[in-house]
Amino acid sequence: MESTKLELQLVPARANSGHGDNDASQSKGNSPEHQQHQQYLVPAILPMTIRHSSSTMESVTLSTTAAQQVNPYLGFEEKTAYVTFRLKQFKTEASVRVEDAQHASFLPEGLFTVVLAHVMTHAQHGASQQPKLSRTHAVCFMESTKLELQLVPAVGGIKMKIRSAQPRAMLHMLHTMISEAARERYPELKSSLLLPYDDKTLLFFEDVLHHHKSKQDMWVDEQLLPPDDLVAKYGRLLPVLGLQDKYDVFISYRQRASSGLVMALHPRLEQRNLVAFLDANNLETGLNFKLSFMTAIGLSLVACPIVSAATIMQMRQLQHSDYCDNVLLEWMTMLALHEHQRKHGGRGEGEATDLIRLRRVVPVIVGSAWHNVNDSSMSRAEMSEYDSFDAMKRLAMTLPDAVSKQTAAALDQYFTQVLHLPPPRPHKSVREAVWSLFDIDAVTALDAGVDRTSQLRDIAEKVRRVVVSARSEEQTGRGPATARRSTQFSQPIQPSEPAAPQPPQAPQSPSPQEAGIVFDAEFEEWLSTNKLLPHVQGALHQVGAADFDMLTVLVDTGVVGADKLQEMGVRAGPAHLFMQRFDEHRAAADVQNKEGGGCCALM
Repeated sequence: MESTKLELQLVPARANSGHGDNDASQSKGNSPEHQQHQQYLVPAILPMTIRHSSSTMESVTLSTTAAQQVNPYLGFEEKTAYVTFRLKQFKTEASVRVEDAQHASFLPEGLFTVVLAHVMTHAQHGASQQPKLSRTHAVCFMESTKLELQLVPAVGGIKMKIRSAQPRAMLHMLHTMISEAARERYPELKSSLLLPYDDKTLLFFEDVLHHHKSKQDMWVDEQLLPPDDLVAKYGRLLPVLGLQDKYDVFISYRQRASSGLVMALHPRLEQRNLVAFLDANNLETGLNFKLSFMTAIGLSLVACPIVSAATIMQMRQLQHSDYCDNVLLEWMTMLALHEHQRKHGGRGEGEATDLIRLRRVVPVIVGSAWHNVNDSSMSRAEMSEYDSFDAMKRLAMTLPDAVSKQTAAALDQYFTQVLHLPPPRPHKSVREAVWSLFDIDAVTALDAGVDRTSQLRDIAEKVRRVVVSARSEEQTGRGPATARRSTQFSQPIQPSEPAAPQPPQAPQSPSPQEAGIVFDAEFEEWLSTNKLLPHVQGALHQVGAADFDMLTVLVDTGVVGADKLQEMGVRAGPAHLFMQRFDEHRAAADVQNKEGGGCCALM
């Protein structure tokens, strides 16, 4: 293994679209194409740690031994969870002592590296700077999100820490990736998602979720926790009960095939203060899964189906056997809701008025450059045949020209039981439903020669513009846009060009709920102490800087600076004072962390 190399591409994952899990089994493939994209070649034998000199680990050959020394269990931490591994069931109650979790765990040597390779093939697609990698610890930066993985033998698993304003969706995507990677190498290995409670106890996420949803007190050892305490401690990782009443955008994707694309796109949407519904697989358990994600589509201003050749090909299976394809169901739902809104001038009808906010359907049509060779039976070269709008439409014509009865039945159930409206008639055939998306203004990313990082940025920005327009329509009571392929974003995406300079305008400071972010308590106290909060609050909401970690990333990547703050409407004095105070805070923090050693990018 010393002579092998593990190739990780810093380019976006390929899109396959949809939340459904009805993908056929897919084998791995590879292609030498598109090697012009930026790549990192990471040695298969990574350094043992990130923050410790190699000399201190020379005598250590096992990663679990090294991790035992450098990655202790620290007790409760915000936005943090653990995936633990075992061969047999060990759960007896809602909580588990740390030593019991370790005793019951099974942690094969090299598992962390296997998991890391799987996660990084997706996470690097949206990386904003070089990741830091080792056999026991990894850090990845994606726009305003910081992902951190640590091997923690003390609990028999891997720690996931997500510095993000909206960490829940990212946490569950990471959990899924890690569990799948572990099972792929060790089929008998079982995993559990645990939340840190204190220095001696962990809680099973499923139990925390259950008590949160049922609003019941929860026993932790001899202490009875009321539901409000669970929300106070783990609220960022728990769903808003009964779904949120509003989303800016619903991203329709097939998790198994497109989690990499979504993982890269999500921080960019979040940075633009958009609340995105991303993860239907982590809706509240106990609810009807299909009705829940259809309700979320109705509560979203904009629906974005990710359309790719692989997605369309998957639906051809409906020619041979009828089943409810969740991806197709999402697409049929958004089309039916959009048509309903068009007929009623965007005002809804009867009881459905508050349940149908949908104003726009904006397909994101992607080519082979986004094809995920790790999760598909076809190579990127084979998919490149469909790297044009017309070729994609021709592929859609191969879909069955018949109604998927089971999919249509689920759509009818949503209309009759949730919206209390007559179901749409006539139902669209599989071919008609997909073909309809090609008649709507779309964001297209079909040019394999364009850098995928630029494409990601442009997709997020164009989605933001549509959301802003949809918000304006909602506020003025106008109906949904009915423009066809000639007005919005029908041209292939090109790298962004600087916009014409405009006079700075004072930003309107949205509430934390409207902006989709809430300041970290320490960060907000620091702003208040320095008398900067009223001056920079709007600008920080605008870029999604909710805590020091996010601000550090945004400053390092040039998104935030004195000039940038002034462009966002902050006066010169507060803008320069803010940057001066931040530099002082950062320098003080560096001094405190000096004993821990520096971080280096191990590329």
